[in-house]
This record gives sequence, C-alpha cells and structure tokens, in this order.
Amino acid sequence: MIFNHIVELYFLLYISVLIHETAHFVAGKVIGLHTGSVHIGDKFFCVHIKKFYVSFLIFGGSYVEFDSEELKQKGKWQICAFFLSGGFANLLLAVIAAIFLSVNDLYMSSLFWINIYLFALNLFPVFLRKNDVGRLKYYLKKC
Repeated sequence: MIFNHIVELYFLLYISVLIHETAHFVAGKVIGLHTGSVHIGDKFFCVHIKKFYVSFLIFGGSYVEFDSEELKQKGKWQICAFFLSGGFANLLLAVIAAIFLSVNDLYMSSLFWINIYLFALNLFPVFLRKNDVGRLKYYLKKC
C-alpha cells in the first residue's frame, strides 16, 4: 500500500527538508548573518527562486550558504541558534504531525517519522561529522 503513495512521501520529505533549511536561513538572518541562499537537492536539476535553489527531480544534500568568517565572529549562543534551528524545526513538524495523526494516518505518521529521522540525523554527531551538530562543534572550537 505504501508504494502507491511514493510521490506523496517524497513530497513530504522535500517539504521537511525545505522547512529545515529555511529555519537555518531565518536564524541566520535573525543573528545578523549575510546568508546567501538555500540549496535543496543536486544542482544539475535546479530551479532558482530568489534565494532558494530547489531541485525537484533528484534529491541530494541540502545546505544554507553563509560566510563562515562572519559566523566565527558571532557569540556562542548565536552560533548554537543557527545550527540547531533546523533540527528543532523538524522536531516541531514531528509534534504537529503527532497531534494531527488521527486526521490522516498514512501521511501524518510518515511526516512524523521523516522529521524524527531528520532531527536525529542532524542533531546526533554519531551519524555524520558534517551534520548540524558536527559543524556546530567545529565552529565552537574556532571561537
């Protein structure tokens, strides 16, 4: 049954990643970073909409461009806010999906687990060194 809804699940993943990266972008603006743009997906199949580069066909890595030297000049709380904002946006989406789980079981449970996965992937440095917490540790060492 789940294979009949693969496009919808893929769309939920894109929305979750877009919200994750947008949270980093907004946090960067709030702390005064000159964030460049948000990249979601591979650059080969890419659509540019103002400061957002979105790939609709192939899903690769996603990131927010920013000036690393400018970030190193910020305080530790500001650096933490920038790097942790995406994971907490995913946690918030998971909570919202859990609240509305009875509305649509398949999509809300999928949205819940997608965002729990993204939260864990980005906030626990056990998985990757280049995730949000891995990069946070790097920048905190430079301060």
